[in-house]
Amino acid sequence: MRFKNPELLLFLLIWIPMLWVYIHRERKSRPTVRFSDIDIIEKLPKSLFIRTRHILIVLRMLGVGLLVIALARPQEGRSDEEVTTEGVDIMLVLDVSESMQALDFQPENRLAVAKKTIADFINKRTSDRIGLVVFAARSFTKCPLTLDYNILQSFLGEITFTDFSFQTAIGTAIATAANRLKDSPSKSKVIILATDGANNAGDIPPLTAANASKELGIKIYTIGIGKDGQVPYPVQMQNPFTGQVFKQVQMMNSDLDEKTLNEIAYYKW
Repeated sequence: MRFKNPELLLFLLIWIPMLWVYIHRERKSRPTVRFSDIDIIEKLPKSLFIRTRHILIVLRMLGVGLLVIALARPQEGRSDEEVTTEGVDIMLVLDVSESMQALDFQPENRLAVAKKTIADFINKRTSDRIGLVVFAARSFTKCPLTLDYNILQSFLGEITFTDFSFQTAIGTAIATAANRLKDSPSKSKVIILATDGANNAGDIPPLTAANASKELGIKIYTIGIGKDGQVPYPVQMQNPFTGQVFKQVQMMNSDLDEKTLNEIAYYKW
């Protein structure tokens, strides 16, 4: 709701003198009688007039307030505004291979941290179309380019680990994202690749896919998730006697290939 003449709301300040006059008059007109003991008087029942004597000033102030609000002309409606912007088309490419279960960021795993980072990134965008590709041994489009950030966040929240084992097809993922961007009319087209591993699957080498994307006018930014070397990783175990399945954290080698990620990001630009 808005007001046509909000400056008239200043007349509500008239409540102050009204209240002051009423309090001053009450004190001045109140009779005074001296008693040595007023316990008996306090126990006497109060009449309806005494209990409701302040209602009149409340009603007067309410009437004045409603009159001032009416003079300010409250309005409720909708206005349409056409805004022309030149946004960027962005494909987010997220690694969902099982190696993303590593606990570098304890107590959360790599995928949880990556999803939070991507969610924060989406929240900061306004007029960019954004899509989402997930990959492991193969890749697929989770969400096409869209301005509906709510549905994009919903798709992002649904992402979990795949059954593609530890394989990571970075080149295939880049190609999938580039295929979504190649026919885009936007002047700025970007791929943001987030992965924790080296390329070890797929038929397309990462640098080949990066060079093809460059030819299509697509820029690639890479994010390496986790660290190289030994990292804690939850491994599913089974008790040979009871058959009970449980998870145990073990140290495993992480193969984050930062060199290749840097080459992908700056390949022939």
